[in-house]
Amino acid sequence: MSNIRLSVLSFNKNPALLRVYQSYIEAADETSRNRLQQKLERVIGDKLYGAKKVAGNPRLIPDWYIDQSDAALEITNKLGIFERDAKSGILEIEAKLQRRLTESRTTTTIGSGVLNNSIINEILQNKGQVTTNNVEQKIFRQLRRIKSGTNLFNFLAKNAVSTIHEPAYQKSKNLTILSKTSGSLLAYQIYFPRAKFKAPIFGSSIGSDGTISYFLQTSFEKQLVAAASKAMMAVDVEIIREQQDLAKTIKPTDISFSKPAKGRKTKPTETIDMIYYSTNSIPMSRGIPKASVNLRLPADIEDKDFDTPRDSVLDITRAVQAKVRSRMRRGVGKPRPPKLYERTGTFRGSIRAHFVERQNTVDYSYIPYYDRLERSGYQVNRLVEDSIRSVVQAKFKQQATTRRINL
Repeated sequence: MSNIRLSVLSFNKNPALLRVYQSYIEAADETSRNRLQQKLERVIGDKLYGAKKVAGNPRLIPDWYIDQSDAALEITNKLGIFERDAKSGILEIEAKLQRRLTESRTTTTIGSGVLNNSIINEILQNKGQVTTNNVEQKIFRQLRRIKSGTNLFNFLAKNAVSTIHEPAYQKSKNLTILSKTSGSLLAYQIYFPRAKFKAPIFGSSIGSDGTISYFLQTSFEKQLVAAASKAMMAVDVEIIREQQDLAKTIKPTDISFSKPAKGRKTKPTETIDMIYYSTNSIPMSRGIPKASVNLRLPADIEDKDFDTPRDSVLDITRAVQAKVRSRMRRGVGKPRPPKLYERTGTFRGSIRAHFVERQNTVDYSYIPYYDRLERSGYQVNRLVEDSIRSVVQAKFKQQATTRRINL
């Protein structure tokens, strides 16, 4: 049985995107919020996956799709996260834009459908009942009496598989949840195998208007996020130093969530496979440092209220990476401080550097867990900053202030 798979991407250095997302969160009415949501989904889907946005936001249909078989295969093979449809080869991905409001119990609703004759007839057939007068109202009242969450989800999984439960899984299986922090927008990319589309990971509810909704349980989602954060920091110093045994040593993460089932003492547990991306997006291990994704937003998503003077920003990443490489030891010798050894290129490849001309400042970043090597006497940050200064001096004949940006 395959596990749930998870990776994290961080959109940083995208102030326009963050401003628009903040505007989405703070929108005064649902019409304005829906307009911003549609635009954000269109831009992020295109830039992140090369995916098209499904028009009109239809029920139980994923938001993004990639119908070119080569492109879909490239994403599923290299990212190692999502799964294409076995018959059509199309890759469909559902996008959820989180809103952190005062209500802490807010759930991530995946999709919904309206109770109709097709669902009612399937329920009647599976329960061995026949059509009677006012059958619609009887089934509706029956569903409303079932406790929302686990109980209703299990009822639909047993009695309404083809009409609503299976479409709900197809919408849920490739999921990207976007969540804003103070300085970045995080994209949690999750794949749920068919066997993991179950309670208490997911739940269902039915409203007074007959709308049946599927959602990701809040308790599971919180533990998923916590596991991602923990995995990014739980890499041993010795593993970082050599980088050779990373894939073997970092094991899948077990998470516990929700309350123990009735009559049991232990909480339900799921195993999550953490996917790590190297600089060329090929999965290299099961740790998940957050990669940086830069998006250029089209004009129609830029609200005039968000316009600010723009600096001229020059990407000097390759030059800095080359300078860092020239200052590192190479070969297979025994590691010794203060210089790092160049073995796999993972550290050097994680470095990003952008020269902000107007401010005469270089913003840079690299995978945070390398900071731990400072404790063993390695001069990690100094290596990067000295390389940056050398590049700026050589290319622009001037000194620049360095400023590290957290991933």
